Amino acid sequence: MADINRLGYKKIKVVMDRGFFSAANINDMYSHHMKFLIAAKLSLKLIKTHLNTVGDKIRNWAYYNRTYQLYTYSLPIVWNYFHDRPYKGDAIKADRRMYLHLYYSPERALEEEKVFNGKMSDWQEELKSGRLNPDNEKQYAKYFEVKSTPVRGTKITAKEEAVAEAKRKYGYFALLSNDIKDSVEALTIYRNKDVVEKAFDNLKERLNLRRAAVSSEQSLDGKLFMQFIALIFLSYILHSRKNVTSNC
Repeated sequence: MADINRLGYKKIKVVMDRGFFSAANINDMYSHHMKFLIAAKLSLKLIKTHLNTVGDKIRNWAYYNRTYQLYTYSLPIVWNYFHDRPYKGDAIKADRRMYLHLYYSPERALEEEKVFNGKMSDWQEELKSGRLNPDNEKQYAKYFEVKSTPVRGTKITAKEEAVAEAKRKYGYFALLSNDIKDSVEALTIYRNKDVVEKAFDNLKERLNLRRAAVSSEQSLDGKLFMQFIALIFLSYILHSRKNVTSNC
């Protein structure tokens, strides 16, 4: 971000996936007056509280978006801002405006249910066979009850309440922003992030720029310029192919 500021781009808006979400990062962006759009886990208390309040309301036809074939819902929320100032020996605590965008995708719900059912079957089989995977210990305890008796042997039953809780989250995902009010606009911008990631991947793999493999700075400049031109053509071809596929 410091390098970008040196180039003269002062008003930067950042788009991030869930891996960047933390209270420290959010507070830092607020303190630097940065605009952001970030994905967040449904397990976060901030998200879970509002999702439980909205409930099935989001799945009303009025909130259906035909373009993305999912339901969208937005609401303003409050972020509890905290900024420690060791140089002054105090801390700033205040409420900051934020927008929560919730989404429900029926297609995603079906896929997540299929994946979860597959995992449940694997975990149950591991418990039955006694070949336990240490990485799955939390899942065993969360979703299954295991009882063993000398007469009946080992009985494994699923914890219906835990399974039902997991199912309630199928198909939902969330975005947070301190700038974008509209849920569809937020989703469009967030998904466009994938275009940038694919462009980097194309540079490294298809255009063989994983290593520069040049002997001078002048050669490096020339190679970067040619790669940039090639990426423009490649991105155009992929974009055109995508449009043709969507119109078929």
